[in-house]
Amino acid sequence: MSRSLLVLATTLLLAACGGSDNDDSDDAAATVDKLVGQYAGVYQDNGAPRLATATVIGADDLTLVVLDEQDRRSEYSGRYAAKTGTFEFAGGGNCQAADEALQCTLDGQSVTLAASTAESLDYSVADLAGRYQVRLDGELYTLTAASDGDFTVSANGCDTAGNLSLALDGTLVAVRLTSAECGGKLVNGYLSTDSLYTSRDVLVTYLPGSELSGYWIR
Repeated sequence: MSRSLLVLATTLLLAACGGSDNDDSDDAAATVDKLVGQYAGVYQDNGAPRLATATVIGADDLTLVVLDEQDRRSEYSGRYAAKTGTFEFAGGGNCQAADEALQCTLDGQSVTLAASTAESLDYSVADLAGRYQVRLDGELYTLTAASDGDFTVSANGCDTAGNLSLALDGTLVAVRLTSAECGGKLVNGYLSTDSLYTSRDVLVTYLPGSELSGYWIR
């Protein structure tokens, strides 16, 4: 084979491979977009009740939260495996779409998570602006949120930055960690609010694998 033909064949092969990867990524995103939402179900693990909630915001934003009878929670980040059509949550199990629900294998059991319905939030990201704190391992962490959704967490001389945004048609606030000065894990998740002293003065963050997951008080 001549050198020019060899170069042409190699170029075509690389182009074909690149196109396939892009197509797989696009197909995965399109599939996940049809399944965005929250899904929940109850099951038992060795006789103890568990509440599992899977939150699908995007192809790179999947979270599984499992609560036990004492409200202790386990959190897992997920990924969508396009080849098998499976949501895979590292260490937490896996799920597949089935008739407007997710059919999952959790703790070795088959569990159906039904689609949840939720009303639009009665507050905006701007309403969450302020300073929140939590004490972790004796250190005080401070989260400062701006009205545009950007926030910074300061602790131990390090800053972690992120962003809050409305998701799932305004029924949920998504959380994305975007940078960490001291090498903290950058993950995606979401939050809910609670009230302790005043309305919505507590942020409950769900950030699998991050020490920033928990309860923040304003």
